[in-house]
Amino acid sequence: MHLWEKREVPRPPEYTIGYSSEELVQNNLRTCVRPLLNGISKGHLALDNKRVSTCLRKEVGILTASLYRNGRHRTEKFYRVLKKVEKSCTRWQKLDVVEELERLCHLMPRMVLECRTLRLPSKQMFEYLLVRLMGSYHLMLHIDRICREAAILLLSKIATGHFFSTAVAFLSNMARIRVLAMDYAGQVAKIYDNILPHVKHLKGSNAPPLLDTTTLPSSLSSLLQQYCASLDVNRNSLPVSKPSANISFLDSLNISREDGANISKIDEFINSPIAKDLSWTRAEEVVQSTRFREAELTWPPQVSVRVLE
Repeated sequence: MHLWEKREVPRPPEYTIGYSSEELVQNNLRTCVRPLLNGISKGHLALDNKRVSTCLRKEVGILTASLYRNGRHRTEKFYRVLKKVEKSCTRWQKLDVVEELERLCHLMPRMVLECRTLRLPSKQMFEYLLVRLMGSYHLMLHIDRICREAAILLLSKIATGHFFSTAVAFLSNMARIRVLAMDYAGQVAKIYDNILPHVKHLKGSNAPPLLDTTTLPSSLSSLLQQYCASLDVNRNSLPVSKPSANISFLDSLNISREDGANISKIDEFINSPIAKDLSWTRAEEVVQSTRFREAELTWPPQVSVRVLE
């Protein structure tokens, strides 16, 4: 089992190490401090986005309420898969990646001067962060996979016509959670790629190293792009609007991007385009297809589904 697959990873103590001006010149650390600080601070802002994190909490709450309300289906396969989604989303909220980024932000220097020594967090602290980022990345891909598995089962349920409104409500919930998971996967990959190249230049404390950074993948962004390219989206018959050439792959996954463009994707679940500029101020409202416009679930324990033609 890889270290990032473990539920409990020993956290190294908070420890900063001083670097003399000679060491900064020899190891070319002055050029590394600014990218490290930018990667950590921007990553913290991205993962701590209140609009997105609140939306995920609402969606998980909607899923929990729906599962409670529809407990009579607990023996069916789609119900068990939905419970896996709920459990995985809860696991993400317990990883505390945002808190780890905030801890490193407080220990990083705010200014880099030519004739001044620096104190930087130990290499073990950055190794722990990389482990958590790797775990978060694979957890998001796992959520994406089980959301697609649940969608297939729900589509078969819809095709039979049994519990039609319930299956449609669950399907829209899975689609929204999947979009959020891929957004977080893109943000985590960006933070990882910004930090990993500079960790090898840092000095470690007396504590044993957590892992050998040379064994880690050099880029999570490329792995994420390969993963998305491997998905079977060619079965959609609707035309796909390609994103602008000046938008990177990771930016295309960012649901908080504000570029004024209305870029459509094809929702693999129900073969209908979904807008990229959806308002996430209300997690209960999302456009999923031309027929089903809205699924509103309340807790406890009544579930009301509103379908607009």
